[in-house]
Amino acid sequence: MISSRPRLLVTGATGFLGTQLVSEALNSYNIHYIAHRRLSSQEGLVSHEVSLNDFKSLHKTVRNISPDIIIHLAAESDVNVCELKPWISWKINVEATSLLARIAAEENVKICFASTDMVFDGKKGNYTEEDLPEPVNKYGFQKVEAERIVLTLSPHNVVFRLPLMFGLSQVRETFFSNMLRKLSAGEPVELFTDEYRSICGVASVARGIIQLSDKAEGIVHLGGPQRLSRYEFGVIAANVFGLPKRLIKKTTHRNMPMAAPRPKDVSLNSQKAIHLGYEPLTVEEELQLLASVSSTNSK
Repeated sequence: MISSRPRLLVTGATGFLGTQLVSEALNSYNIHYIAHRRLSSQEGLVSHEVSLNDFKSLHKTVRNISPDIIIHLAAESDVNVCELKPWISWKINVEATSLLARIAAEENVKICFASTDMVFDGKKGNYTEEDLPEPVNKYGFQKVEAERIVLTLSPHNVVFRLPLMFGLSQVRETFFSNMLRKLSAGEPVELFTDEYRSICGVASVARGIIQLSDKAEGIVHLGGPQRLSRYEFGVIAANVFGLPKRLIKKTTHRNMPMAAPRPKDVSLNSQKAIHLGYEPLTVEEELQLLASVSSTNSK
């Protein structure tokens, strides 16, 4: 019976990662989520409209739900927005995380917090959970502070550091969907050759969070199995989707300056997660699945 399932509370459930995570979790949990926009109505899915910065109302909501676990995905993840408007992004990335983590501690509920590979300075790559974070931008700094709060409040909490993700999003345009749209229209795309990430499909990351949320503790990296630049990823994607890779042009951060500095190589070592059961698909495998879905939907 659905009523006997454990209760999962998710923030950021209507975002790019959140919608995928909810889809993955519906078979195992009754899901409650806090968001300004409702997901499609499904059995086992309950919406709650409450501000993550309103401690009293948020505490009442969490107590009423009495979740078995909380997965906190809500964030301002636009690195340039965080750099230009840090006083705004701080409220969601740090203050809201602090409030929710404090409530979770008072209610004796484990919280799983979504962090980022951007906590590192990018000087060496292949970062493990033991490497000290040294962010080069305000987004990374805010996530480091939020990590500290979450881990201080309970040794059972978990911080999932996540990579650059790709997938077919109906929520917002991503670097991946923007690239596909332009290449399909015969437009050139400029991609960085000097930024390396453990790029991973959002479906693999969502599955990893659900699989490890109850058994992982401390910091866990959920990167993909490959270290790739955006340019290298773009060429692979164009090949899989049958799009003209000649339209993909190489560029560097020096040629395309942005508000927030970017670390050069924040590839993640995810062996700890893999030992716990994390099984991320390769970029090629995930892209082939997406191409198959895209082809089916276009018929």
